Amino acid sequence: MKYIRKLNYYVRYLLGLLTQNPSLVVQEFLEDFKKDKQAINLKKNHNLVWICSLPKSGSTLVEDIISFYPYVKLDRSLTRFFSKGDLKHIHDISHELIESAPKNKLSFIKTHTHFSESIFNICNKYDLKVIFTFRDIRDVFISRYYHIVSDKSHRHHKIISSMPEKKGFISSFEKNHLNVKEPVLEYYYNWINNWQTKKDTINHLELWYEDYVHNNDFFLERIINFIGENKSSLLSLKNFLNQKKSRNKKKSLSKLINDKSKGVSTFRSGKINNWKIFFDEEITKKFNESLPGPLDLVLKK
Repeated sequence: MKYIRKLNYYVRYLLGLLTQNPSLVVQEFLEDFKKDKQAINLKKNHNLVWICSLPKSGSTLVEDIISFYPYVKLDRSLTRFFSKGDLKHIHDISHELIESAPKNKLSFIKTHTHFSESIFNICNKYDLKVIFTFRDIRDVFISRYYHIVSDKSHRHHKIISSMPEKKGFISSFEKNHLNVKEPVLEYYYNWINNWQTKKDTINHLELWYEDYVHNNDFFLERIINFIGENKSSLLSLKNFLNQKKSRNKKKSLSKLINDKSKGVSTFRSGKINNWKIFFDEEITKKFNESLPGPLDLVLKK
């Protein structure tokens, strides 16, 4: 059964790539093959890094950093025979997913998995190297709002984009506005709070996007140390990130969202504390009223 699931996933993934961009298939395969050759000579005490994050919290940045090294994206490579397994939630991870990572190669995966006891048990069973990325939840929702407006495929695009900016932003988080089972702001709040409560019992690195803006060298060095890479690679890594940032600045957010390559980024402005400008008295009141608990509980201590 596991083999059939892996085969089905592999075939669907290959056909999807060939339909979208055949040349991308060859390009990404060669890149991943080259990384696997490099990884053969590396001695690591792990074979998989899991980036666990809320959207708009810097996870794509961390993904770029990890992919600079010989790590292949587990669920986006023709060099990996992969299956997500049986998932109760679209963002979950499973034993089958983790076991898909080849023992003699380096892989990474990025998800938006919320905390549950079953996920917690998986982390400890496989001693996963987990990187959590957090960000001020107010800036997260500003970034999320602009993403919805720019992404025509988003389920709330038509509703939110047809409203004036302030009303649209409030509607993007306020209870009962969008007919969703669980208010998004409540879900995001609980996501941060639940992982913060349990994080110290698993092998993890906690990152806040604000730290990258304040001191990106220190931010990058923490990741380099966590995955066991050489500190001498810092300068090359910074050049790699700056080049990608320069390329992405020339593209609109809409174009970035619709990029089909695995290096896709939805980076917009990258600013921190933008909420201080964006939030007025009314927005602040409605935002705080929509939270299921104190704001301070999900901000960096």
